[in-house]
Amino acid sequence: MASGQNNFVLLKDPIKVPGIHTTKYLDLDKINISDKGILYYEDGNTKIYLDKETLIGKGAGGKIYRSSNKDKTYSIVLKDFFYNDDHEIAMIKKLNDYGVDCNLINARLITNQGINFVIMNYMPGSLYNLIEILGKLSIEVSLTILKQLVNNLQCLLTKGFKYTDIKSENILYRFDVEDKIIVKFGDLGSICDKYTEDPISSYPSWKSWDILDKESGYVGCDEKEMVWALGILFIDMALPEKGIMVGDKNINKKYLKAIFHFTQIRKNKEENLQEYIEKALAKIFPSEEMGKYKALIKEMLNFEPSARPTLQHIYDILKPRTAITTIVGGYNSYKKIQRKSQRKSQRKSQRKTQRKTQRKTQRKTQRKTQRKTQRKTQRK
Repeated sequence: MASGQNNFVLLKDPIKVPGIHTTKYLDLDKINISDKGILYYEDGNTKIYLDKETLIGKGAGGKIYRSSNKDKTYSIVLKDFFYNDDHEIAMIKKLNDYGVDCNLINARLITNQGINFVIMNYMPGSLYNLIEILGKLSIEVSLTILKQLVNNLQCLLTKGFKYTDIKSENILYRFDVEDKIIVKFGDLGSICDKYTEDPISSYPSWKSWDILDKESGYVGCDEKEMVWALGILFIDMALPEKGIMVGDKNINKKYLKAIFHFTQIRKNKEENLQEYIEKALAKIFPSEEMGKYKALIKEMLNFEPSARPTLQHIYDILKPRTAITTIVGGYNSYKKIQRKSQRKSQRKSQRKTQRKTQRKTQRKTQRKTQRKTQRKTQRK
């Protein structure tokens, strides 16, 4: 056990979110599979069949379905793997054997006719969805979520595990009976065991500058790598959509994230990346009132790994912060925000369809004109 972690206590503090309905959270031990291969939930003496499957995602390892009863009052997530010996299956077995909680998504392995599946608690969305809907999270909420995630990663470290692919898409949330948001790590295939040579199934999105030329060994399975990724995640949460101005050029948040992605970061000069970090933090922390937090995030994104703080140091700075805070801000209800997001997506989809139809019509008209011209020329 690393020094400074002997007084470790796993946080369970939720974040307050007003105006959001409760999501039913099922006990996975009460999920079974019938002779016909249909999942059901045992609610007392009643069997509730979860036979309505909806595809909700597809990853490198398999397809993800939401399995529900007819009116969707009971739901779980079912992951169907492409390969029966997937790393994530082995990791889930190991986590269950070791009794590792650490605020990870609850998962259980089931086998039907020799095929492995994983069932997980249904979470209504990811942190990515929340950021997309709201544009950004407040500094207070971002710091509170950061504190919870640091605490969860400390827990993994004490158990001998690390998390490689820290990004908003892999952080899931649900709501409890008091409309408080509870944040958990998903994608258990992104966990690596520091004591064995288990491969990782997920390549780190926020791969820091210092290991770009070190392709062997535990890529991303390192505490300093996790700290770097948490720094990028904080900018993703707290920076407005419009992003930053560099000279007379606007770099929006989406483009800024692309620059720091492991596929692009090598192409940029270190001094340019440092300038982007400085400007992003200046935009997030416009006043000196929260200077120590600005300095903390800047240290987390230091290009020299030895200069980055440890998870314990980050937690010590964030620890005094309250764990209960409002995430929605000025909006009256989350449903209103969802409707706004849906309208935005619909308009985007309509514009895309219109452009596609216009291009198709233009090409058709051009071909018709060309054929007409050719026939006219041939007759002459």
